[in-house]
Amino acid sequence: MTSKLRFVRLTFSFLLVVLSGWMATSLVLSLGQFGSPWLRLAFAIACYSGVVWWLSAICLHNRVWRSAALLFYPVTLLAVAANVPVWLPLVALLLLILAGGQAWRGRVPLFLSHAAVLDALNQILPETPRLVFAELGSGTGTVLAHICSRRPDWQLHGYELAWLPYSYSWWRFRRQKRVTLHRQDFMATDWSGFDVVYAFLSPLVMEDVWQKAMQEMKPGSLLISNSFDVAEHPADIMLDTGKHRQARVLVWKMKAKEEA
Repeated sequence: MTSKLRFVRLTFSFLLVVLSGWMATSLVLSLGQFGSPWLRLAFAIACYSGVVWWLSAICLHNRVWRSAALLFYPVTLLAVAANVPVWLPLVALLLLILAGGQAWRGRVPLFLSHAAVLDALNQILPETPRLVFAELGSGTGTVLAHICSRRPDWQLHGYELAWLPYSYSWWRFRRQKRVTLHRQDFMATDWSGFDVVYAFLSPLVMEDVWQKAMQEMKPGSLLISNSFDVAEHPADIMLDTGKHRQARVLVWKMKAKEEA
């Protein structure tokens, strides 16, 4: 199954779980009024959470999407009960879109690399001068800034679709000529000129990333992934960061096509 098809299936499962939980809760509450409004609110949240948890175990196995499904209805009810201004959820939604636009367009949420991962990169990155480094989904530029300070003669490229992190990075590197930021889909660009590609993305896209790297990256170049592996393609190097999250950094050394 392709990553795009997996994303479509996740989206459909999410909508199915949320709507089913909402309808089941509405049906139960329509059977009669009882207790105080806050008691009914607590009962509605408990009912919704139970239905969503049960359905998620069947058809929504992704932890992030399951958490979003569990929170959707309770947050909506609490907002209504607390008389939250109508414009506030709209502002929150706008900020979410600006901060994580790539999650919907590119199936990749905004992840920020941990300091332990930066330490691991210090062990992995070659000392060779004048290499070209690219980060796929560069976010706020944490990794780019780290590499920039430790490899002063490298050329760095960051790819980020979401407006808020891209704008922050642009301001951060506005005077750094060695860093080039691209607000474009990294899958639509040519990777043949990169010596090192770093990615902290999502399991949904790693197979596509691997295939593109195999097709375009030159022999001897490095593909580095924070946390996420590629099915049936074990990494050449794997470092343990010692953290519960972002626990490992995986490295593949690209081979000639006839060797792959």
